[in-house]
Order: sequence, then structure tokens, then C-alpha cells
Amino acid sequence: MRLTGMLIYNPCTNTTSVRALYALMCFHASRFPARKDNSGAIILYSDQDENLWDKTFIQKGAFFLNEASQGTDVTQYHLEAAIAYWHTFKTNAPEKWENILQLYNLLLQTVYSPIAALNRV
Repeated sequence: MRLTGMLIYNPCTNTTSVRALYALMCFHASRFPARKDNSGAIILYSDQDENLWDKTFIQKGAFFLNEASQGTDVTQYHLEAAIAYWHTFKTNAPEKWENILQLYNLLLQTVYSPIAALNRV
């Protein structure tokens, strides 16, 4: 994250894809404290304590995702960051999962991977 942050502050490397990558990293880092229990076992998303999510990282991720959205480029990082953004809302509203599904559809069209296909399911 530190290296990506440095790329953002360099005018030669401050691109929308770098900002999208940074947003993705922020969204994932925001949930790190809630992803494992005291013994190191993985805690599923639905069981995570939202109070442990780092709101500062979520806000920073949202800022950089918005910054990355300036322009016409839509990269793998944009789509993955948008998916991660939706995961910062604990609600199970149908529109949340429909948005995530459509983002995975776009991701698979942009750059197919078996992991993304599995996550889409």
C-alpha cells in the first residue's frame, strides 16, 4: 500500500488504474481486523463484526475509487475495487448483491480468471 500511495503522489504514475488499485487495497485492509479470530481461524464475511472494520480505510478507499472513476478507463482494478466497496456494507439488500453480480460479469468479460468466476458464484 505504501508503494501504491507513492505512485499516486508522483505525477508520472498517478493514473486512474493506480488509484483504483489503491482503493481496492484500502477496502481489503479495512476488514483485516475482523477476518480472523484470536486463534487465527478465518471468520466468514457474514460472521464478521462490522465494528472491527476500519472506517478510515473505507473512507479512503471510497475517495480513491471516486478519483479513479474520473475518466473513461475501466480496468480490472476498478471492477475489483467496486466489488470490494460493496462488501463494506454489511446489509444484505438485493441491490447490493445485484450490483456485485453485474460487476463480476464485467470483470469476467474484461479479464477472465477461474478465481473470479468462482467468486461470482
